[in-house]
Amino acid sequence: MNNRRLVCVLLGVWISALLTLTLVQQLNLRLADQLIASPMVGGAHKAIQQFGRAPAGWMLHYQAGELNRSLLEGWGFVEILISLTVFAILLFGTSVGRVHLSIAALLFFIAAGVHFLVTPTIVGVGRGLEFTLPDALPPQWNQLRTFTGTYSIFVALRVVLLAVLTALMVSWRGKKVSRGSAVDLDEIEDPNHRHVNR
Repeated sequence: MNNRRLVCVLLGVWISALLTLTLVQQLNLRLADQLIASPMVGGAHKAIQQFGRAPAGWMLHYQAGELNRSLLEGWGFVEILISLTVFAILLFGTSVGRVHLSIAALLFFIAAGVHFLVTPTIVGVGRGLEFTLPDALPPQWNQLRTFTGTYSIFVALRVVLLAVLTALMVSWRGKKVSRGSAVDLDEIEDPNHRHVNR
């Protein structure tokens, strides 16, 4: 596998992981609501009745939230590693132009910025708001919504940039020297062809 194909594979994995992570996070919260509304196992139904529907719902939402926060933190490190790998391969393993390198560098800075500036706030504020109603602590809930929306915007931006970079890599064929160019170079290097050197 050449470097161009390797980069395309990494970009495809990157896009798939971003979309899958977003979907899993939404499904985790919806599944908690579904389990409270209609438990699929008889034992779960009895446990919810004994524990109480409201307390069971709090616990399930807390578990789903912790899972989502762990996914965010873990994926951040993985995404930074993938972005560095893609940029290094493009820089040292291919002869792509500045546009390719600029997009790859931008993807790295976005991934690093989101992981170190946005994700910690989502994790910290989100964990602190567990077992609280949206009507309570309005400033913290507004902050969480703002940072969650910012994270979603950057996810969409990364998907677009990854799609553009993938399209550029698929259409890129590298620099090729034609046969005629090779002959001209040989003539220039030949000391007997002084008229060419001049």
